[in-house]
Amino acid sequence: MIRHYVFENVHYWQVARSLAGKYLYSTGFFFLDPFLIDCGPVNMFHPVSKLFQQLPATKIIITHHHEDHTGNLSRLLALREMSVFAHSRSEELLGKASREIPFWRKLVWGRPEPAQMIPAPEILETAQYGLQVLSTPGHSDDHICLFEPVRRWLFTGDLYLASYLRYLRDDENIYEIMESLRKVIELKPQVVFCGHRGFIPDGERQLSKKLAFLETLRDEVLQSQQEGMPMNDFLERKFKGDRFFRWLSRGEFCTQNLVRAFVR
Repeated sequence: MIRHYVFENVHYWQVARSLAGKYLYSTGFFFLDPFLIDCGPVNMFHPVSKLFQQLPATKIIITHHHEDHTGNLSRLLALREMSVFAHSRSEELLGKASREIPFWRKLVWGRPEPAQMIPAPEILETAQYGLQVLSTPGHSDDHICLFEPVRRWLFTGDLYLASYLRYLRDDENIYEIMESLRKVIELKPQVVFCGHRGFIPDGERQLSKKLAFLETLRDEVLQSQQEGMPMNDFLERKFKGDRFFRWLSRGEFCTQNLVRAFVR
């Protein structure tokens, strides 16, 4: 699956691999001339490469090293010489991920390959826009967001995802995610450009809803722990079952991680 959406001068492609007739977890990438912002998973390289050849992209910005955002990077660089900007740790972390990717992530997105990157400066400029580079850790140590202050556009990588969060990777830091949300909410963004959801209008309100949800969930989890409630009992009361994702990822990506993150 590959779907194309346009908001003003920003293009977004949502992609997902199909398995047994069903689409797996979708992700996406943006184009704001001359920048490609992320580049999608390697198992979608064939359609992405055809699309890429039609784009006048000369530079790539990577929001973080995860394979659904970097999988096509090394192959695209083999097609065209480009500068790649990212967090100063992204190259190192991508190299590690290419060696140690778990089976379920390889199934859904494919194995990424190492690639060279340049530490992003404070501002990345296009002919019309200036993108402020913001360190926003939590989802990963190298996560960055991009803010265009004149139009108040915010490219959030995987910081937003949804106002209501249900799953968490076991290596995410929920308190850093919340602090990163506070940081970008202060910018009062009008439109959020989410790597998995595309264009999100009323960005400040949607980000605030997610932060409020996490703050409420934090208080509920900590209160349940003070009262001696078993974690599984809290999970059953608060959330529907997530057996499929927990089974597929062997516990790396599940609701239990979200709840445990507040007391870990």
